[in-house]
Amino acid sequence: MQELYSDDCPEEELQELTLDALRLAFAEDEDDAALNAKNGENEPAGQQAETLPPEEDANEEDGPDDDEEQLDKLLEADSADKIAMNPQTILEAVLFVGDQDSRPIAMQRVADLMRNVTPEEMIEATAELNRQYKHWGTPYRIVPDGDGFRMTLCEDFEPIRQKFYGKAKETQLSQQAIDILAVVAYRQPVSADEVQQIRKSPVSGILGQLVRRELLSVESVLRGRRRISLYRTTPRFLTLFGLRSLDDLPTANDLDFQ
Repeated sequence: MQELYSDDCPEEELQELTLDALRLAFAEDEDDAALNAKNGENEPAGQQAETLPPEEDANEEDGPDDDEEQLDKLLEADSADKIAMNPQTILEAVLFVGDQDSRPIAMQRVADLMRNVTPEEMIEATAELNRQYKHWGTPYRIVPDGDGFRMTLCEDFEPIRQKFYGKAKETQLSQQAIDILAVVAYRQPVSADEVQQIRKSPVSGILGQLVRRELLSVESVLRGRRRISLYRTTPRFLTLFGLRSLDDLPTANDLDFQ
C-alpha cells in the first residue's frame, strides 16, 4: 500500500484519501471561517511574498510565433512517410495531450490553431473520430465535458486505470495534509499565505509534501511587483479521486457553504 506522508512531520494516524475525507475537511474549514467572521477575527497571512523589480518587457522585435510557424510548415508538408496533417489529426493530437490544468478543451481553442476552421467543424470531427474509435475497437473515446471535450477511457477499461495508478483508498495522508489538500482543491489557485490564514498553522512543509507527491502543482506568478506561489491540484489528484474534472468535486449542496 502506497503511503503519502512527510518524513519531517510528526507521526500521526494516517487517513484514507477519499472524496468523503476531502469534503469533510473542507466543510470544517468553511465552518471555522464562518465562526471567525462572526466573531470579527481576521488574522493577517504570513509574509512570504517578496518585492521584485519590474520585469523587462518582452522583445518587441521578435518575429512571428515560432510554434505557429512550425505548425504552418507541418500543415504544408506532403510526405508519404508522414501521418497526414489535417484538422482531424490536429484535433486528435490536442485531445491526446490534454490541457495542462486538466480542464476540458474548447473547440474554439482548437480551431484557433488552424486557418479557415470553425468550432462547429471541430465538433463534427470529434463525432467522426469516435466512429473510427468504435470501428477500430480502441479503449478510449472523446466525451463532452462542460463547455469543452476531453479524451478518456471507456468505462469498461476503468479497472485498468485503477489497477495501474492505484485506487484512492490505497493512498493515505495525514489528516493535516488532507485538510490542506481540501483547501487547495476548493479554492485554487491559492497561495500559501491564504491556506495558512484558513488553517491557522504553518503549511509550507505540507504543501511541499503534496507537490512532491504530485497531488499539487505550484506556479510562481507576479502580482503587481510581488512574486507569489500559487497552488493547484494536478491530473494525478483527479485520477486518485476518480474524477474527470474539478467540476465533479462535491458541490455547495453537499458542503452547506455559509
